[in-house]
Amino acid sequence: MQEQQRSTLPGFARGRLVGRRRELDDLARLLEGGTPLVTLVGPPGVGKTRLALETATRSFGSPPVWVSMRGYDALLDLVAAVAGLLGVSAASGDPTARVGQVLAGHAPLLLVLDDCEGVAEELGPVVQQWLDAAPGVQVLVTSRARLGVETEHVIEVGPLPIDDAVALLETRSRAARRDRRRQGIPEDVARRLVERLDCLPLAIELAASRMAVLPPQKLLERLDQRADEMLRAGAMGGADSRRPASLAAAIEASWRLLGPAERATLSQCAAFSGSFTLEAAEAVVLGCDVVEGALGSLHERSLIERIELDGLGGEVRFRPWTSVRAFALRQLEAAGEREQTEARVDAFVVRACEHLVDALTGPDALEMEQRLELERDQLVATHRRTIEHEPALGARAGLVLAELSSLRGVSGTDVHEATLRAAAASGDTALLIRSSVAFAVAGARLGATDGPRKVLDDAVAIAAEHDAGALHALTLFARGRFRAQRGAFDEADADLARAESLLVDRRDPHLAACVKNVQGCVAEIRGDFDAAVRAFEAARVTFRLAGSERMEAAVLNNLGVVREAEGRREDSRRLYEAALERSTRSGNRTIEADTRMNLGSWHLGVGELERADEYLRQALVLQRRLGNRRFEGLTLGNLAILAHARGELRAARDLYQEGLATLRECGEARFVAMTLPFAAAAEASLGLLHEARADFEAARRAPPGMAPSFSIVVDTLEAFLILAEARGAEPHLREVAERRAAERLELARAAQARTGAAGELGSALRLLSKALATSHSPPSQEPSAQTGASGTLVVGAGQRWFVLADGERVDLSRRGPLRLILRALAEHRQDAPGMGVASSDLFAAGWPGQRALPHAAANRVYSAIATLRRLGLDSVIARNDDGYLIEPTIMVERRSS
Repeated sequence: MQEQQRSTLPGFARGRLVGRRRELDDLARLLEGGTPLVTLVGPPGVGKTRLALETATRSFGSPPVWVSMRGYDALLDLVAAVAGLLGVSAASGDPTARVGQVLAGHAPLLLVLDDCEGVAEELGPVVQQWLDAAPGVQVLVTSRARLGVETEHVIEVGPLPIDDAVALLETRSRAARRDRRRQGIPEDVARRLVERLDCLPLAIELAASRMAVLPPQKLLERLDQRADEMLRAGAMGGADSRRPASLAAAIEASWRLLGPAERATLSQCAAFSGSFTLEAAEAVVLGCDVVEGALGSLHERSLIERIELDGLGGEVRFRPWTSVRAFALRQLEAAGEREQTEARVDAFVVRACEHLVDALTGPDALEMEQRLELERDQLVATHRRTIEHEPALGARAGLVLAELSSLRGVSGTDVHEATLRAAAASGDTALLIRSSVAFAVAGARLGATDGPRKVLDDAVAIAAEHDAGALHALTLFARGRFRAQRGAFDEADADLARAESLLVDRRDPHLAACVKNVQGCVAEIRGDFDAAVRAFEAARVTFRLAGSERMEAAVLNNLGVVREAEGRREDSRRLYEAALERSTRSGNRTIEADTRMNLGSWHLGVGELERADEYLRQALVLQRRLGNRRFEGLTLGNLAILAHARGELRAARDLYQEGLATLRECGEARFVAMTLPFAAAAEASLGLLHEARADFEAARRAPPGMAPSFSIVVDTLEAFLILAEARGAEPHLREVAERRAAERLELARAAQARTGAAGELGSALRLLSKALATSHSPPSQEPSAQTGASGTLVVGAGQRWFVLADGERVDLSRRGPLRLILRALAEHRQDAPGMGVASSDLFAAGWPGQRALPHAAANRVYSAIATLRRLGLDSVIARNDDGYLIEPTIMVERRSS
């Protein structure tokens, strides 16, 4: 037996305990309430010992007795250690009974038994015997498995909450770097680091110790590449020499206690990259007759996490802790079984996910999507692993990922391109056709034109050559939809009609209904509303019979567009609201985003600006999350009209420019034409007459497929140019201009009364009506962006305040990002007057060291600029093609105090 422990508490813990307030409170409540036996159960490295130590140092009464079982192999060793600390000879008689007798004389007493997983099954009856003999004694046990006696109260110690985990990383990393003045870890990197480490305190402390030589981002990259290296590195140190030198040592101790079936199950389940079901484990694990029992045992020993999903009928999934998985993978590799096990995982997961994709058109689509999302990590790993040496399986995994990205958001086409290459290499024509369609759909959503067009043309040709039947119809449908989106309506009609003829046998009713839906969209754009309604209703019947609430929502949204174009406003609103209800309930984010955009446009058209603002901002968030660049641009255009209606002309112009740039990138000539006359009206009001004339001329050259009221919208908004050209002229010329503008307003009102149209025409009417109502008021003080503002902007030390001309001082001392952005603009004004600062550069200046998705960064910058303008810099901050800038005619004076 090794040398016995002293009664002093161990000294390996360093630094204050971070977090764990709830667990400490629970322990204090239980012990102060007289609970005889409390067991802290949790995975290796979760901090059970540290929590027990913190509790022991706060204990009342006699000094606690601490016994660590680390390094001991048998229960008798523990009994002897306790006896030694109590000054009892255990050499004769029944040592367990003798310890119980002595404990009775030491009550009240807290006995802490640490690291007891190796003897947990035998320890329970022994502890119970001691408690029966010494009622005043309380026992606190740390173990990866519970003792299983009746008096035991178990506290499961889980990973730290993520905020506490980040705080621990920050605290320990500062200590490791020995420099408290250094900049903290970027928030996104810190969160990714602790998530990668399962928020386990020991793993976080080991990682923090590495920051003495590795910056956080490099550490994250290295951890992603070699997770097992982190487990083996970094000694804890301290007074207790038996404390593990690494997390791997703790896991290895647990590994030695496992039986053959448990080892086989743990090592082979480590081949899963994410969580997995019991069925998946049973399909993959060899060498274990009862996988269910082995998983239960591994969970009891805190080596795998058990995840119960409330939203999926209480389904249970399993996942080894990251540290445990890295260790188990090494065992699998050492046994020469990793490659074969991963192959079984890949085959099972792809096959199972394909079944989920097939069910996405049915009534359980939302549940199927949620199940697919749970497999995302594994699908990504399978796709990367198989794309070269097993291209058919890699392409199949890529197609599932493509389907998932179409539901959850497209951020790029890398996976689609790799899938397309793998499908071509596989020699499987069906795979190649499906991969081509998936690539084209993703590219089109992101705004690409040439790539998707060529791929779809090739796919149609291949399908026709191989007489692919339903797959041929799929390619024609995809190309027809793409052509319709790009305004090639005759070609779209031809493709859709051919697809429809190939589906007359109704072997794919879902695809046939999708064809009808797009045919309805084309008919609506052409102004054939009766044909559009017939097509939509036919599609709706099929989707409803199939229980596809998601696609029924799409049809309802399209029917709303038709009714709004017909002037049946209330009918259109009811249809939009029904579409929104069904899309949110079924999880169809694409249709939810489109419907919110349409509802925003509807409320904008009837002048309900607050409701319009709410819907449009929600739509913009969703469109950007989904990667739908086309409708992102259209939503930005609607938000610009909203700002225009509120009189926020500069903000409106910024949004018009951003929306138009997005729509032009996507090749959306029709949507560009819809936005141009509104942008031109704002430019005219700002004095940008050259730009306004050019944009009105471009709007007059609109492509086919514009709404019947479009020409009236252009005529109405062109009145802004008439008014602007007369600004500053002789009074009688201004009167003539106002009279001409009023005539256009009356013509627009008559057209609206005749057709019932709202939408863009309603917005144009309200803008012009407001402009004419204020035309006799004093001229707008908003400076012309053409002639520029003039004056002096005085900026205080550190940009903590500013004063414009003879105005009041504006305090920015508590607005860090605003100060930093103002500094960037002022410095750029000095270095490159007349040149703008890109939004991305302003984000980097305003939030140094932080990272964000491009659209999130742009939103922050836009909000900051809008705030600066509201604080008094509206006439100072402008925008051009380069970005934001301080007007060149403004003098900037920087003070040192």
